[in-house]
Amino acid sequence: LLWLSSVDAGENRRKAEQRMGRSFRLPTVRGSIIDRRGRVLAEDVASWDLALDYRFIDGSWVRERAERDARKAIGRALWAKLPKDARDAAIEARSDAWRQLREQIVDQISAQSGLTRGELLTAMEGIRDRVERRAEATWERQRAQLAARSEEAAQSFVPEPIEEQRMSHVVATGVPDAVAFEMRKLGDEWPGSVEVIDGMRRRYPEGAADVMVD
Repeated sequence: LLWLSSVDAGENRRKAEQRMGRSFRLPTVRGSIIDRRGRVLAEDVASWDLALDYRFIDGSWVRERAERDARKAIGRALWAKLPKDARDAAIEARSDAWRQLREQIVDQISAQSGLTRGELLTAMEGIRDRVERRAEATWERQRAQLAARSEEAAQSFVPEPIEEQRMSHVVATGVPDAVAFEMRKLGDEWPGSVEVIDGMRRRYPEGAADVMVD
């Protein structure tokens, strides 16, 4: 009870919050466009999108799992007594295997999604850069607000992850049902990596068409 309520309270609270819910952006739904003859010119149709958890994108997924393994191997009682450098060493010793697994998962997503590995990594890097810039801007604004109150408050500021750092980000849209099925299995096998979310895409059944407007 001591371990759960005090020593490891922060970690347990974070894990509980993750299980309670996940954040991702829902697609907007637009109405169909129909001409005077009843032909559908444009409509939204259901599709599948692939999204990666931000912690998988920025690599913290690796450390989280390596730390979990280290805690389990060393034991909770001894882990609580270890100095920080010893904990870090134990985590790093187990990180290589998780880094390799992350690379394998990236390869599987690339093979299934239709994106080359380079395209997928570029998309992940773009997401990471965009989110990190937004996080820094948010934290700087929060520091400034605290500094307006007192210098002591600004110095004690501890950044909290912003929403985008807690959510999944779409890297591929409109994937086939078979791909969505395989990616669901992969996400279930390795939680916190990839997930399949309901998406929408715009379809134009008639392609290019001459339209008369009254």
